[in-house]
Amino acid sequence: MPQILEATMLICFGFSWPMSVYKNIKAKTAKSMSLPFILLIVTGYIAGIAAKLWTHTINYVLVVYVLNLLIVSSNVVVYFINRRYDKAAERAAAAAATEAPAAVPGSVGSAVEPEARSGYGVQVSAVQQTAESASIVARSGVNPVRNARQ
Repeated sequence: MPQILEATMLICFGFSWPMSVYKNIKAKTAKSMSLPFILLIVTGYIAGIAAKLWTHTINYVLVVYVLNLLIVSSNVVVYFINRRYDKAAERAAAAAATEAPAAVPGSVGSAVEPEARSGYGVQVSAVQQTAESASIVARSGVNPVRNARQ
């Protein structure tokens, strides 16, 4: 009976680990993962396997220990893959923050002078862009304040 109860406990734990691995693969981030926690669980399964081998109680419960150990160990691999994704995202965010936003020539509010819109123009300030956008709204005859209230 103790072996059945131990196997039941391991099977219940065993069903939760594949769900965790799946969730972490889909998340593509290691921010919600704890490497020390995963390693603690791996250590616990290794200790359980060692206890079974030490006492020469090699039975079906040992198989469940090994399966759980493999699944939890796959979570360690997913952690490092996701950490690489996080670092790449941080590098991309840092690179995007240092670059000026690219404007499409000829688009409303772009950073190109109206006279130079037929080709590649000169960069203008945000104040000039705002003034140009206001001028376009004024010429269209649309009152954005009145339309927002309706």
